[in-house]
Amino acid sequence: MACCRGKLVAFYFCSGSREWSALSPPVHHALSMRRVMGVRLGQRNHAHGCFYWMITLTRRWLVLDARKMEFSILDISPVLAGRSMMFSNQITTLESGEGRTTVVVSDLFRADKRCVLYFYSFMHFSDRWQLQNKITLPEEWGDRFRGIIGAFEGCLYIKLDHPKQNLGDPVEQNVTYFWFDLKTMQVDGRPISGLAGSLELEKGA
Repeated sequence: MACCRGKLVAFYFCSGSREWSALSPPVHHALSMRRVMGVRLGQRNHAHGCFYWMITLTRRWLVLDARKMEFSILDISPVLAGRSMMFSNQITTLESGEGRTTVVVSDLFRADKRCVLYFYSFMHFSDRWQLQNKITLPEEWGDRFRGIIGAFEGCLYIKLDHPKQNLGDPVEQNVTYFWFDLKTMQVDGRPISGLAGSLELEKGA
């Protein structure tokens, strides 16, 4: 994906023709280069052959269906109504059974200072999302929640701030990772050791 002058472009390689091709999203005001901050795409998510990016400062997804090599702009504001969506890592996607996609939305900045996870499901991203579950995270996590890292093998990974011992502590020592079992809908209260290093390696790959 590249932000070229005046538009976004995705480049992909066709193994059949052994050639590179370019694909651009449809014209939409959410992707206008005249926006104050330009076009910025948030954390990328993937499920069942589709890639999802939150378009910064909007409640819209840029969707790339890799099976059809087609872009779409999806308005997800009805689902997010009444919730503060400040960061792209407040939402993630994961693959469910029977070809369905599960979307996890974290609701922050609530009056009760709690963090609530909403689990939605759809067969196709343009379908109406169905609410499957709602989980309130431990009270002490409310003001420490830093976002959803992603999902892998039935677990949702969450990042929390860790209280600093002193101002000189390295940043990675002040972040704690936990996992959430998607089958039992239970949070494992034990921090995950070594995850920060593996995430850095993954980013650098």
